[in-house]
Amino acid sequence: MKKLILLLSVLFIVSCSSDNNDDAVTKEGNFLDVYNGVAWRSGPDPGDCPWYAYSPKGTKIYECKEPFNGECYEFTNLWGVPDIEFGYIDTVLENSKNLLKLERVDSNGVSSIFSLSVSEDGNFLNYSNDAGETFKLYKASAP
Repeated sequence: MKKLILLLSVLFIVSCSSDNNDDAVTKEGNFLDVYNGVAWRSGPDPGDCPWYAYSPKGTKIYECKEPFNGECYEFTNLWGVPDIEFGYIDTVLENSKNLLKLERVDSNGVSSIFSLSVSEDGNFLNYSNDAGETFKLYKASAP
């Protein structure tokens, strides 16, 4: 009887233990979570401007002063809020792991769609729009 109780106790303890380590679980988020605040510049050199950083709140744009002396202007465009200078409104249409699809409506009501997708190695941001324009942005350490 003691052996049976011991065996049942061991089985109970083993069945209740867990190999799950919540700290080891990597959570996958959407584009705006995963790349929140990552700076993307227009060329491979640190002086190439403008730089863009996307967040759940909107886009930050860093524009270099001319001639480039290491200083930049910073502009923030919030999702769904008219841009102060040009009046366009950017709205998030899709926000998945490696894709951000946006709609931009200008002050005349004209709409355009553009997509941002991250390369497999995570070093490039590919831009395309519904007018067929495409270009590549380079991942930077900081604006």
